[in-house]
Amino acid sequence: MAGVTTGDAELREAAVRDPLLADLRRRWEAARGASSFPRSADLDPVDLAAMAGDLLRVEMEAPHPHFRVSWIGTSMVMWFRRDITGMRLDELAPHPHFRLFLDALNRAVSRQAPVELAARVNGENRTGESRVMEFEALLLPLAGDGETIDGLLVACRQQRAAQAQGAPAALSA
Repeated sequence: MAGVTTGDAELREAAVRDPLLADLRRRWEAARGASSFPRSADLDPVDLAAMAGDLLRVEMEAPHPHFRVSWIGTSMVMWFRRDITGMRLDELAPHPHFRLFLDALNRAVSRQAPVELAARVNGENRTGESRVMEFEALLLPLAGDGETIDGLLVACRQQRAAQAQGAPAALSA
C-alpha cells in the first residue's frame, strides 16, 4: 500500500516494531496452526492482558464490507472518543480517519493476510491540546471455520516519545 494521506492523517504499510505487536503477530501465527486463520476464541483478550486495552474486535456482516465492533479496549475507546461496541463502523461520523480505518480493514480481508501499518495523525490529546500522534497497528484476520474470514482483531499502539523518534522515517518511505 502506498502511503495514504487524508487531511490530517497519514497511513503507510510498515513492519511493526512495537514488541507487543510483534508478539501478537507470533501468537496469531501459532494459533492458526495448519488453518489459514485462527478462530476468534484462539486469541482471547484475557490471554493478551498486556495489551487488552489496545485491541478492537470487528465482525464482518453481509453485505460485505460492513464491520460491527464486538468489543473494544479502553485505549481504543480513547482513540474513538467513545465506546463503539455494537456499532457498525460505516455508521460512525463521516470523518477521514474512519475512512482510512475502513480501507485498512478491507485491505486485510481482500489480501487474506495480516496488515501492518504505521500512521501519523494530527489531532488532540485527552486534554484538548493539538499534537502529532504516531502509532503502529496490526490487523489480523479471524475465521470461525479456520478458512473464511468473518472478523478481524485490530491492535493499535501509540508510540511514546522515545519509540516514535524513528517513526517518521518509516512513514516517509
